[in-house]
Amino acid sequence: MRATGLAVFLGVLAVASPVRANSITNSSFEDGFASWTPYTAPSGSLLLIGGNGHSGAAAWFGGIGDHDDALSQTFATLSGESYVVTFWLRHGATDTANDFSAWWDNTPLLALTNTPRFGQRQYSFVTTAQDDQTTLRFAGRDLLDFYYLDDVAVTPVPTPEPATLSLLLGGAAALAGRAFRKARCRQRRTVCLSRET
Repeated sequence: MRATGLAVFLGVLAVASPVRANSITNSSFEDGFASWTPYTAPSGSLLLIGGNGHSGAAAWFGGIGDHDDALSQTFATLSGESYVVTFWLRHGATDTANDFSAWWDNTPLLALTNTPRFGQRQYSFVTTAQDDQTTLRFAGRDLLDFYYLDDVAVTPVPTPEPATLSLLLGGAAALAGRAFRKARCRQRRTVCLSRET
């Protein structure tokens, strides 16, 4: 019965936080640059949409020279609320003339410089909105190949509803009380009657 109670408690915990919608539109670049603002490198741009993504299409960053290609998207946020930013990134080159960065407004989330080749990698960050609108920006360049960006997501950090939180705390207290009673019975070496049904 104890295992059943714990399983129920963990099940409630797993569904305590509702799934929140992604604030990013066209997050996997299936519609090209729609909803994104592209900035092309003045020294030579190779910013485009193609394959090699995590789930299909990807944004390719291949700015030539000392300037980055960049993409940004501005979306509604709640000031003071925390958000989870996730995206998938792959780097195809072995050269040492590359960089890639991610920014939450003016706050850097990721900065890669002269990075060797790597396969699909998921990055995840928790950050806080400072205003009712936030801009997520990606920038990159590569002399011989590309950085491939895909599946960008921005979601509020989940918080349990007050009623769910009360249920979780009540369940935790009941499990803790039961464990305490059993331990106390063992200490006294007495026979305790189970109240389980």
